[in-house]
Amino acid sequence: MIKHIYYILNSSVKIGITSFSRYLATSKNCKPLLPKKNRSDSRDWFEKWLVGFTDGAGSFVIKGVGSHLILSFEIMQSTRNLRILHYIRREIGCGKIFSHAGGSKLRIINNKHLKNLIFPIFDQYPLLTSKYYDYIKFKKALEMLNDSPTNKSIISKVLKGDTSDVNAISSAWNVVDYPFKSAEDVKLVISRPWLVGFVEAKASFFLKVISCQEGDQYRHVFHMSQEGNKIVFDGIRSFLHIATKVFYHEKENIYEITTTNSRAIDNISRFFNNTFKGMKSLEYRIWARSINYKSNLNKTAKAARILAKIQAKFSYDKSF
Repeated sequence: MIKHIYYILNSSVKIGITSFSRYLATSKNCKPLLPKKNRSDSRDWFEKWLVGFTDGAGSFVIKGVGSHLILSFEIMQSTRNLRILHYIRREIGCGKIFSHAGGSKLRIINNKHLKNLIFPIFDQYPLLTSKYYDYIKFKKALEMLNDSPTNKSIISKVLKGDTSDVNAISSAWNVVDYPFKSAEDVKLVISRPWLVGFVEAKASFFLKVISCQEGDQYRHVFHMSQEGNKIVFDGIRSFLHIATKVFYHEKENIYEITTTNSRAIDNISRFFNNTFKGMKSLEYRIWARSINYKSNLNKTAKAARILAKIQAKFSYDKSF
């Protein structure tokens, strides 16, 4: 894959990002290979990664349909990132993928699959965001349904249950003091594969232009945000040794990490090297490789344009 990125950054020929991303989505040349010590061919790595990805892009859905209650575990992505949904389905061994103009969704709805394949993962490796409580409610709902699948009073009770507070703190954090004393404390809760999964779901790697007297310059940016879950973002900041504080958008109740610090960018670039499974790998690799071209305005400008196109094309309708 590096040779493809090298060609883009060095070529004067205009590259169609749509055709290029489609090629990469199926090309064996872009399949991420992890360093041997972190290679994700272990089940343990995948399950921790999946929990992180779910904390970022997954949901536990409970719907009433007539006299029945439908439960589903869902993960949404852009249709251009179908490869990540196929990867998850292949590893789990169940589920169906649905595509729509607004995006694509992996849905697992079979109650036996939920009980036997999904629950063991999230019981072993708890969610770290407030989705932990969505999962607890979801699991209890399935247990109630198994006891009485068509009992209308039970169905009504489940549907009227309290909704989760996005500011609620997962019990997984109970093993450490907060505020954190050190990154080592954070690592008792956040694992490397969880963080890779969460960042793959939530983060962006891009370049922004800075105008100054000497002319335009480009800064490498790492950015991620989510509603609620301040403790999670403080933990990620500590884990990745990011000096910039977590920023809070009070009106939207959104927490954000954004850094352009050169040392932090270098650390982040090394940390996530060869870790992503989906099309985030394309975005990351162009971004990381362009760090070597910081002094070349033409190459960094080209990388910035490509990254902007990628992020625009990989957005999706989260209401689907």
